[in-house]
Amino acid sequence: MIPDSYAEPKKQKLLDNEHKEEHRKTVQQTQVKRGKKQRTRTEKDDSGEPAAPELSDHRTKSEKTNKEYQTKDTPCSSQEPTYPCLDPAPTSISRIDLPSSDIISLLVDSTLRLVFMADVENESIKVTDLSLKLIYELRLGFKPRGLALSFDRKQLYVTSQEECKIVVIDVENKRELDGSINTSKPYWGIGTWDDKTLVVSYSGYSGKHGKPSVDVITVSGLKVTVIRTLCTPDVLEPHYLSVHSGKVFISDRHHDKSCVYVVDLITGELTETLKHALLQSPCQVCTDHGGNLYVASHKGQCVLKHLTANRQWLEVARGPTDNAHPKCVSVAGTRLLVSWGKFGNASSVLQAYNMSPASSVQLGVVRKS
Repeated sequence: MIPDSYAEPKKQKLLDNEHKEEHRKTVQQTQVKRGKKQRTRTEKDDSGEPAAPELSDHRTKSEKTNKEYQTKDTPCSSQEPTYPCLDPAPTSISRIDLPSSDIISLLVDSTLRLVFMADVENESIKVTDLSLKLIYELRLGFKPRGLALSFDRKQLYVTSQEECKIVVIDVENKRELDGSINTSKPYWGIGTWDDKTLVVSYSGYSGKHGKPSVDVITVSGLKVTVIRTLCTPDVLEPHYLSVHSGKVFISDRHHDKSCVYVVDLITGELTETLKHALLQSPCQVCTDHGGNLYVASHKGQCVLKHLTANRQWLEVARGPTDNAHPKCVSVAGTRLLVSWGKFGNASSVLQAYNMSPASSVQLGVVRKS
C-alpha cells in the first residue's frame, strides 16, 4: 500500500494538470472569439458604411492609423489621406468678444508674449498679452491685411488691403515709423525670410495690378526690389502665406483650388499641393517650430493641422457657435489663437487654446485619453 504522504502529492499533480488543460482550452476559446470580433469590426454594417473603429486602445489605434493611412510624399500631390491620425486637441483657455471689430489677421509671438491683430473694420492694429488682455490699439488710417515680425522682433510689417504699401510699426515704442514701403501691388500675405527679404502675395483682388502673384522682395530703407515671382501659373487667388525653413506655404482661396501650395524658396519650384475635403476657402496659414501647418478653413468652419512628419490632416478646432467661421489663425509654442466670425460682418470672437496632451482628436471625433 502506498503511504498517504506519497499519494497526496500525486493527486495534487493530477489536479494541477487538469487545471492547466482547462486554462488552455479557455484561452483558445477566448482567442477564437477575439478573432471573430476583430473580423466583425472590419465588415460593413447594414448602412453599407465601414464599422466605426473602437477607440479604447489609444496607442494601438494611433499606431495603426499612422501605419495604414500614411500617404507618400510625392511632389505636387493632391492626394487626401482618408483618415487622419490621433493628435493632441487644444483646450480653450481664454476668449474675448469683439462685437465691433473684424479681425482678419493674427500674429502671436511667445518671445514677446504679445498677440497682434489686424482689425480691418476699425483700420487699426490691436495688441494684447497672451491672456488676451488688450494693451493698446494703434490707428492706421487704412485697412490692414497681413502681419509679419522682423527677425529681431523690433518691427511689425503690415500690408494694406487696398493700397500699394507696407507700413512698419515700432513694436517697443508702439508707433508707426515715418514713411511707408511703397510697393507695385497691394499685397495681402506677408512673411519674413531673412532680415532683408520678405515674401508677399497679391490676390488680384483689385484687378488693376496684373495677375495674382507671390513675390520675393528685398527691402532697403523704403525701397523694394522684386527678386523673384513664384509659381504664377498655378496660383489663382493667393491670400496668406507662412515662411518656414526655406519653404513658403500659400493659401489659394479660388473656388477651383481651395488648397495650400508648398514652394521651395531657393529653387522657386512648386513642390507640393495640399488638399482636403474640409479645406474650403482657406484663409490665414501659419507654421509651428516643427514645420507643421495650420490653416483657417473658412467655409470648412474649422482649423486644420497638417503634420509634416507623416502628411496627415487633423481637425484641431471648431467655432464656439454653429455659424462661426475661422478668419485667421496663429500659433506659438503650445498657444493657438483663432479669430472666429464671418467676412463682411464686423464682429469677431478671439479664442486662445492650449495645445496640451489632455485629450486626443481624430477628424470629427474627440475623446479623452
